[in-house]
Amino acid sequence: MKSLVIQEMQEYYYQIQIPNITVGSNERQSNESTTALSSSTKTSNYKIAFPIGLFIAGALGNILALIVLARARKEHQRSIFYRLVGGLAGTDIIGILATSPVAISVYFNDLHWEGGQRLCDYFSFLMIFSGFATVFIVSAMALERYLAICHPYFYNTRAYPMLAFWILLAIWIISFVIATFPLFGFGHNTIQHPGNWCFFDSHSTDLIDQIFAYFYAVIGLAMVLFTIICNLLAMISLMHSTGTLQTQNNYLMRMCSTHSTNRKRREQSLQMLLLLFGIVIIFAVCWAPLMIRVIINQTRWLPINKEADLLGIRLACFNQVLDPWVYILFRKEIVMRVLDCVRKHIYCRSCRQDSETNITQPQLTHL
Repeated sequence: MKSLVIQEMQEYYYQIQIPNITVGSNERQSNESTTALSSSTKTSNYKIAFPIGLFIAGALGNILALIVLARARKEHQRSIFYRLVGGLAGTDIIGILATSPVAISVYFNDLHWEGGQRLCDYFSFLMIFSGFATVFIVSAMALERYLAICHPYFYNTRAYPMLAFWILLAIWIISFVIATFPLFGFGHNTIQHPGNWCFFDSHSTDLIDQIFAYFYAVIGLAMVLFTIICNLLAMISLMHSTGTLQTQNNYLMRMCSTHSTNRKRREQSLQMLLLLFGIVIIFAVCWAPLMIRVIINQTRWLPINKEADLLGIRLACFNQVLDPWVYILFRKEIVMRVLDCVRKHIYCRSCRQDSETNITQPQLTHL
């Protein structure tokens, strides 16, 4: 009888304790899941902030660049260079407006791609088209400045304002054709890590896919090298024409003289070259890593690194954001003000040196 009472008391005790243990365990699991959810939410918010920020900065910058160009159209209406700048801004804004909303919507959908292969082909087509168009336009700008500065007679006898339109049209057609290659089996498009964008498959071992990947990377790197060479040659030629590579006194006289008939033209060429130099530096830094990643993926020099691929495409997209801001910062009014300040500083320095020389010369003669 006593043992029966003890057994009933133990069962009653366990019935009381087990729910408490269960409740405590559930509370801990709930707290852990809440913490994990909060952490994942913060990570998701951080990741989605990049495409949203890229979209806003790129759209705003390119719209402002087009407005600045439109306001100065009377001054630049005969300039091939600035028409190419306008074409670059237009190409960049089309690429941003057509692709960024897709990437943002996929982020909001927890990185689930709902559009299927057709949306993937659309996204990849626009990425390849806008990428190659940007590459070719920057290369055309570099070639235009090289010819204008290094071969002025050839340039002036053959250049006319409508030439910029035909150059842009040819670039857009060529870029359009290249972007359609994966749609017809020369390469193929696939969803890329982390799942919110599409591009051609740079990891494929299929021969046709490899040929297209090498074609894309080699053309891109060749254009980067071409623009750098053209820019350096134009800069060296401009430095020669202004006397920078000659004696310092001769340079000061050329820069400080207000009666030089070619000073204004040299300043305009320098302003365009500084603008192009900024665009080329950003262009090389942003595009070269993507081309290099494609070659690394094909040659298998390094293990597959999807995060590095993602960084490469993000840098390439960032180029479309930075281009218009470079133009806004390097527009003629700002560059001319900087040159005026530099000229005044150099002139004051030269006058000070001349006055010191005039003071010391009589003393030496007296001695």
